[in-house]
Amino acid sequence: MINLDSLYARGLLEYAESLNMLPILYEEASGILDGREVTKMGPGTDALIRFMRAVSRGNRKSVLKKFAAAAHDKLGITDVEVTAPSPLSPEQLSVLSDGLRRSLKKNPVLSVRLDDSLLGGVRVIAGNRMIDYSIKQKISRLRGILHEKVVSE
Repeated sequence: MINLDSLYARGLLEYAESLNMLPILYEEASGILDGREVTKMGPGTDALIRFMRAVSRGNRKSVLKKFAAAAHDKLGITDVEVTAPSPLSPEQLSVLSDGLRRSLKKNPVLSVRLDDSLLGGVRVIAGNRMIDYSIKQKISRLRGILHEKVVSE
């Protein structure tokens, strides 16, 4: 059976690329899926609306999800979950984002959540990779090393 939603999503991806507007349409589609209201009509919004008129109303969300996933990959974007003990400043987020971009060779989209049990530092999860720079982890590692020395002596 043919999955029309996937065909429409692929068509939207090709349409966005042909207009040289893939990043813009990706942002528009992501915003709609996140529940953000479309407040300003730009060329990206207009192009997305024109295309989506061809899709039945009941399938539009599914097409947008599939398009966003395909565009996500095409644009080299990776979702990154950052856990920190307190809110990070824009400068800290910028430094973290730049470092992850170099390390992962992808464009990270950071999602920050707070966990006051960390004491300090950050924990980063990108795909199946976890990087733990938290003080809690360092103390735990040090505790393990000390315990090992005490038990072995």
